Amino acid sequence: QEPEPDALVVTASFHRWAVLEIESRRLSRTSANPSPPKEGMHMMEGMALARMDEFGAHHCALVLWSIAKLSKVTARSGSDGSDSGQPYAAPTRLLAALMKRSQRIAPTARPRHVSNILWACATLGHQPSSALFDALSTRIMNT
Repeated sequence: QEPEPDALVVTASFHRWAVLEIESRRLSRTSANPSPPKEGMHMMEGMALARMDEFGAHHCALVLWSIAKLSKVTARSGSDGSDSGQPYAAPTRLLAALMKRSQRIAPTARPRHVSNILWACATLGHQPSSALFDALSTRIMNT
């Protein structure tokens, strides 16, 4: 039996998927690019949810960045860069868990983690809870 992937493996998987999708679209410049296969994303979402208690600030920030990048790049599938495609739909359960975990680990976040978390929220059109925003703001003020 294969061992379960740890938080670092799950995080790296999301990041690599986003980077590959971005590079694929940059190289081809066509609207024929498929969105990431849903079954693969569901599997990665499940792995991330199973390991959420292991996630630190780096993990939360990187997975959120990856989800936001996937959403952003798949929205721009037209060759002219217009937002004519179907964007990748961010997984609701995973976003909720990442927001909750980000709030919990905010005191350990570095400034780049805070900025990536907030950038991902803005890119996804996700309003962070006041508790998360306060935790991240407090961390920045105390850095």
